[in-house]
Amino acid sequence: MKKIIIGIIVIFFIIGGVQIYRESLKKKAQEDINNTEYSSSINNGNINEENWDVKPKDLEVQSTNPIGETPDFTLESIKGEKISLSQFKGKEIFLNFWATWCPPCQLEMPDIEKLYQKYKNDKDFVILTINVGESKEKVMSYIKEHNYNFEVLLDTNSDISLKYKSRYLPTSVIINKEGEITNYRSGAMDFSQMEEFKKE
Repeated sequence: MKKIIIGIIVIFFIIGGVQIYRESLKKKAQEDINNTEYSSSINNGNINEENWDVKPKDLEVQSTNPIGETPDFTLESIKGEKISLSQFKGKEIFLNFWATWCPPCQLEMPDIEKLYQKYKNDKDFVILTINVGESKEKVMSYIKEHNYNFEVLLDTNSDISLKYKSRYLPTSVIINKEGEITNYRSGAMDFSQMEEFKKE
């Protein structure tokens, strides 16, 4: 009788373990699906608030550098100029990936403008904001409406945001004078946080 009871208990433990394992696999599969949907949406240029997984509550998501070597790029600015990352070799660079529809991006834009105004005459520090997946006309209208003066580049096909693994918006990156990524962060920052982010 005792052996039967022990056997039943063992069976319950096995069933429970299998169930936990299945739930774990299910969760992992769903994460893979979400990542695939994200990659698919940005590859198709369909970036908008419905298919991007950032929400207003995701205001501060810190991350270590997931990139490794710094990807170079050449993008058109809203002024019609071709801007390459490599032309700023020997300077410290603040990159910011954003979109007009993104609430956390909207929240930090005034502070990016404040940072720009503080350092615009610093020859060793450059701020480059990169709009992800939107038309030149829409971005220009937004920038003009809010009277922002910082440099805005257009990643219309989202290729550069993919290279920089910008899974959330906004994402900010610091590149040092040697061209190395020294800081990486997803989530909105205020001015004081940007200053700290720059120094870290």
